[in-house]
Amino acid sequence: MTTPRTSWVEVATIVAFLAAISAPLLLAGVLPSPAEEIFARERRVPAPLPDAPVDLESWERFPRETTSWYADRFGLRMELTRAFHAMQLHVLGGSPADNVVLGKDGWLFGDDFQSGASTRGADPFTPDELDAWVASIRDKRDWLAAQGIEYALVVVPAKETVYPEHVDDALAPVGPSRREQLLAALAETPRVRTVDVLPGLLAEKRRDRPESHVYFPLGLHWSGRGAYVGYRMILDALPARFHVRRPFRRDELDRVPLTGPGDDYSHNFLTANSYRQSEFRWRPAEGQRAARTLGARADGSCGFPEWASPDGRGPRALI
Repeated sequence: MTTPRTSWVEVATIVAFLAAISAPLLLAGVLPSPAEEIFARERRVPAPLPDAPVDLESWERFPRETTSWYADRFGLRMELTRAFHAMQLHVLGGSPADNVVLGKDGWLFGDDFQSGASTRGADPFTPDELDAWVASIRDKRDWLAAQGIEYALVVVPAKETVYPEHVDDALAPVGPSRREQLLAALAETPRVRTVDVLPGLLAEKRRDRPESHVYFPLGLHWSGRGAYVGYRMILDALPARFHVRRPFRRDELDRVPLTGPGDDYSHNFLTANSYRQSEFRWRPAEGQRAARTLGARADGSCGFPEWASPDGRGPRALI
């Protein structure tokens, strides 16, 4: 009986396979660490190397934490990730990131925590959830009133509510959104001052130009124009005693280009130059009329910014 001989093609295939699966491990100790690029492009801190396990609980965590550490540092990580994202984006026509939805005309929409479903009415409030929201808002109003503090609830719509024409047809609304449910319920709740910014944003949208929108085409938040609309609508909704100074006019604001990442969801796609947008904010030409007196908490988490007029005129604001 003659033993079959292994052909050179089979040998080459085995060698190539072994080289491919071992290259990331071997190159991990040779190539520069991708930590800086992970922080800049993915906007997160790479997973740290776990401490040596000392008890049963740490032994249970050790494999998972080690896997996370290695996943952020294996050789050719960024190159392979970029190739995968490019294939997803340009060949398969899908979003490489779970929290970003591709829209029409190059627009991007966020879907963190499946927010898109609640916006399009596919995940409405249950009656109990809606009652809980109204009760919570009513309790805040009552507690603040007992402290002598005015309460106004400002409801900002999602970008797709203002720009539905840029949303994929498969994600069209199927029912009332959670925002619409809450506003309808609050309309029947006495003494809750509610500011719905949507009408003002839709009116402002008529001023749009190719390089200027109410919301950033690639981001989640409103632009300087959208923020100005919110600023004016909030001031107009407050009682007269808050109107100690007239609001800024548009011609009293400077348009300032944003530097840095800004509000741009395309950083989730690790493909160079696939998406670009111009970003700016508006700043009072004469300087701010209030000073920030309270910033982030000592532990680095986001605190509530408190603003006060330097000359003591008008109320303080805790936003």
